Amino acid sequence: MPAKRLMQACAAPALGMALMAGAAHAENCDGATSNTRLIVQVDGVAGSEGLMAITLYPDDPDRFLRRHGSLKVVRVTARAPITTVCLYLPGPGGYGVAVYHDANGNRHLDKAGLLPAEGSGLSNNPKVSLFHLPTLKNSRFVTHAGENRIEIALRYP
Repeated sequence: MPAKRLMQACAAPALGMALMAGAAHAENCDGATSNTRLIVQVDGVAGSEGLMAITLYPDDPDRFLRRHGSLKVVRVTARAPITTVCLYLPGPGGYGVAVYHDANGNRHLDKAGLLPAEGSGLSNNPKVSLFHLPTLKNSRFVTHAGENRIEIALRYP
């Protein structure tokens, strides 16, 4: 078989598998179906016990990390070392995401003083300390119609 024909024969199944993988993400997305999806890859998950909580915030600094300020909270089974979640977004635009590994499954972010006592992270992976609390400005990202991807590195205390 000529090399060009061999490459075409191999490329077709690979393209089909890639399209199916994209479709699988869309089928497994959480929320009301829309033309804007966000794939959140959470890296550094220490264990597969408990839940991974993913909280989506609108492009409003007054609502970021505030009680009742989120657009949605999604909880999925934690998978070490990487947990991946797909969310339908209301549309293209700016957002912020916070995640935490709810290892004990109590559906609350346990804290030690002001800081999380469980693995947590934010979009854009800003540094967090008592002297430098996170803001939307540091965590904001912009999406477009179609599939969007972000990676968040969990930090454990």
